[in-house]
Amino acid sequence: MTRAILLFFIFTLALTFFIWITFEKYQEYNIRKYISENINPDYDIDYNLRTTGYPNRLDTTVENIKLTSKLNSLEIKIQKIVFFSLIYNKKKYIIFIDTPINIKTDDQSVTLIAKNLKASFTNGKNEFLNKFTIYGEEIDIILNNQSIFKVTDAIVAKRLINLNSNSSLSNEFFIKLNKPLINNIKKNKIENYKYSFLFKKIKGIKLQDIILNSDFFKKKIIPGSGIIEINNTNIDENDFLTKYQSFFDEITVNKINKI
Repeated sequence: MTRAILLFFIFTLALTFFIWITFEKYQEYNIRKYISENINPDYDIDYNLRTTGYPNRLDTTVENIKLTSKLNSLEIKIQKIVFFSLIYNKKKYIIFIDTPINIKTDDQSVTLIAKNLKASFTNGKNEFLNKFTIYGEEIDIILNNQSIFKVTDAIVAKRLINLNSNSSLSNEFFIKLNKPLINNIKKNKIENYKYSFLFKKIKGIKLQDIILNSDFFKKKIIPGSGIIEINNTNIDENDFLTKYQSFFDEITVNKINKI
């Protein structure tokens, strides 16, 4: 009897390990696939991949990430991104991102530092990042070794919705920034803004006015709408609108109210 129990235990352990290894390979394959399908071919990307979490979790770490442009001197480095998922649910992920994130060209450098930077996303059929939420605290953007912009905490949420029976898709966003402050601005008045917006075309991921224009994602964000809320900021409202609208080719912005 004891021998039978021992054999059953060994068999169960071997089976669960085999299942875990299978899902580990599947998750790593999906991450590599997402990267290859969504990064523009004008960029080279290097990274290391490893998975832990046996027996019930899959914690895949993508580390030493380096993205290099083939067309100019742009280089992006990310220390580590960790994907957490349960072995029985492969459509929901929690992601933790270790900062700093460094972006460099020949004559410019941008560093993003944040605490508790994390995201969760649900991946729908044939669509990358259908539904996600990103959250971070004590965010600091440093340009050429000088802090230029800080946010106490921020949240960005997005979901993909059907507009009509023809399965026309649209993005719905919610963005909230708490105490975003531009350094070295002498302004006593602290303001709050809240706007709804509707856009038809986005110019892509561009670090305008900071480094060379960069479109390293193959896929563009499809049209959508949403709300952006900004609390306790020293950013001038007109300057905010000008910068915000510069990322879009076609956008409508409407003020909701003073918070």
